[in-house]
Amino acid sequence: MTERRQWAVIAVAAGLGLAAGAYLGLSRAPGSPAPTQSAIDALYATTLPDLETRPQRLGQWKDRVLVVNFWATWCTPCREEIPGLIRVQSRSSSKNVQIVGIALDTEDNASEFAKSVGINYPVVIGGLDAISLTQSLGNKSGALPYTVFISPGGKQARSHLGLVSEAHVDRLITEMTEVARP
Repeated sequence: MTERRQWAVIAVAAGLGLAAGAYLGLSRAPGSPAPTQSAIDALYATTLPDLETRPQRLGQWKDRVLVVNFWATWCTPCREEIPGLIRVQSRSSSKNVQIVGIALDTEDNASEFAKSVGINYPVVIGGLDAISLTQSLGNKSGALPYTVFISPGGKQARSHLGLVSEAHVDRLITEMTEVARP
């Protein structure tokens, strides 16, 4: 089996598993649990390659409201919410807010999609291994999309499983900003 075909089989299997997990997770639980402090610290310590294969340590954005969006090109709700994230980043970058996308996908797929829609925030490649990272952050089903909102310094966090609206992103960013104020 060729490498490309293996990735396709893995992606289809992962997509089916994530879809089932999303259905079960969303049908049984009204909300996602807040990530623990140890999970936030582990996220900050994580280093993943960006679309140019340069290593990016997620802790470099610790002093900002950090919005981490786990997504994949084969995930329809992920693709639907990204334009809203692009707009939020455009109007929030001067407000100490950083959105970071973690693609559970191949570098080629993520790069092509990011260019086609004009993603204006950093995208790093987590591959399928990043499913365990989402689970450590409270996503027990491992479903996508999954978004984590962290206050500057990482003292408080919220999470959202499933498609997140632009208005909800704005509300959680405001909440994380207010948490950081003395």
